[in-house]
Amino acid sequence: FEETLKGTDGYQRVIVDSFGRLINVLEREEPIPGDSVYTTLDINLQKTAERVLREVLETLQTGGIYETPWGTNKLMSKSGPMINATSGSVVVTDVKNGEVLALANYPSYDPNLFATGISTKDWENLMPENERDPIAPRPLLNVATSTAIQPGSTFKMIVGLAGIEQGLSPDYKILDKGYIQVGGHRFGNWLWNQSRRTMGYQGLHKAIADSNNFYFYSVANGYDYGAGRYLPIKMNMEILTDYTKKFGLNDRTGIEIDIPREKSGGVPSIESKTKTVKAMLRKHLRRQMSIDDLDDTIVEATPEVLANIIEEIVNWAEENPSRNTIYNNMIDLGVKEDKAGIYTDIAKYSYFNQARWSVADTMNFAIGQGEHAYTPLQMTNYMAILANGGYRYNLSLIRKTQSYDEERITEYPPKLVERIELNDYNNLEEIKYGMHLTTAGGGATSYFNKFPINVAGKTGTAQREGKIPPID
Repeated sequence: FEETLKGTDGYQRVIVDSFGRLINVLEREEPIPGDSVYTTLDINLQKTAERVLREVLETLQTGGIYETPWGTNKLMSKSGPMINATSGSVVVTDVKNGEVLALANYPSYDPNLFATGISTKDWENLMPENERDPIAPRPLLNVATSTAIQPGSTFKMIVGLAGIEQGLSPDYKILDKGYIQVGGHRFGNWLWNQSRRTMGYQGLHKAIADSNNFYFYSVANGYDYGAGRYLPIKMNMEILTDYTKKFGLNDRTGIEIDIPREKSGGVPSIESKTKTVKAMLRKHLRRQMSIDDLDDTIVEATPEVLANIIEEIVNWAEENPSRNTIYNNMIDLGVKEDKAGIYTDIAKYSYFNQARWSVADTMNFAIGQGEHAYTPLQMTNYMAILANGGYRYNLSLIRKTQSYDEERITEYPPKLVERIELNDYNNLEEIKYGMHLTTAGGGATSYFNKFPINVAGKTGTAQREGKIPPID
């Protein structure tokens, strides 16, 4: 909206004497002020969001107590203060029309620093000390639009909705046995992982309130792991991804800021998984392979030839040939025999076999882990669609523009994208009831035990392993 805001410059052509004194005005063009842009933001709610976000993060970092009129909460993990809780975002929308009422990021910055040209010192203060640290606070990053991460258990309602849309009764009970063994890996419910305890029989509502992984593992795979039998519904990844996309989690939200950088396309798929595996293998081979690994009686041992060979190997991921075929192909490409065996095993067992979609992938999908990657804006809009009966709106920050003389007013009404297609819209009420139980007896009770109105919500904590690279 820069073109709308800035208006038109004025000017005048004049005659002055040798002392610069005005003699005559030959031509004058009066400046025209720009239009006013009216946002959807509620200033009091915006200030509150910024304050609370800052206070909660600071409390998390020290492991203190955060008190509100509605509840007192100890913000500390079992291992102590969460010293890396240095960034976050709060997004509040009107679920009836997609208007953004508050959008706060932390850390933030003062835009006045850029008004007349930012100093080197001020610019350096806005940069992370370690550019390679993926969780370092970045004041210039709009977390709400640009940070796409796993949603954790806040995703579970989509799996539950897909299940009852396919015909599973919300009252169907699945016995939580603690964990499910898949190959060499145990997929446990969070309570089992913490204390080796189980939660008994779980229907949809209780599973949402208790955030029971075992229930959602079962629904996502169409198999009752508690009873050892198939569920009476059809379920597969095509169905699950279809419902995920219905809620806009693969698309941009339509908000008018950060349009080029707003993240999208984060719904997992075999294609996206294969792309990720190929990128990881490419990086591995570029780091490990050298021109010394090439047989110069077959190929010219140059960096360019090596790069082409690596790309050829990476492209085999889609077909995932047998080990013998991979080995022979590497020899044909000009890789030395003693090295071909090493790189064959790396490609085959560390990467190619991981490119296929597996039961383990579906387990991760069910609880918002794995390849999911959504922004706070996308998650907020998904929650709004659950809340408003299935209506998907574009998110918007602009309500209207108005010319300085008030002769021209342009309204920006809410844009309804669609009412998402469901078999029974009453199924949304089943989901919302489970979310209400989350705040009235489930995982979020302590935050709302004194709240003056009924609330529906969902807690979620995603986990991701990794090491922070050191400063170069």
